[in-house]
Amino acid sequence: MTYTQQQIELNKILKDNGFEFIDAFEIEELHSEGADITENIQERINEQEIIYYGKAMEYLLEEDASLSEVMELASDLGYETKNLNSELLATILYQQRLNEKLGDLVSALESFEFKEEETEE
Repeated sequence: MTYTQQQIELNKILKDNGFEFIDAFEIEELHSEGADITENIQERINEQEIIYYGKAMEYLLEEDASLSEVMELASDLGYETKNLNSELLATILYQQRLNEKLGDLVSALESFEFKEEETEE
């Protein structure tokens, strides 16, 4: 797959802000359609999950070893402790972290100078 310079720059912005699950093609399409980029990225955040026990435990250990923050988040979302597991807790925390970074990403994308690609006919 060959990327344009613009796509390379967009992918760097996405990666630097922790949004590797979105690519430049998607951002360009949203921009060209005049879509609400924030709303669309928010939907993508809500689709993100951390699956597998080992990955979930590793993420929780790195981000909230005491589980105090994620337990509060889970409670705020209406979860009962009997319905929680490591994958759900890790997912809740991961989505929260992405939401915290969303403003910086949107600011970076808003200041990005999109150039319309010329198509050959």
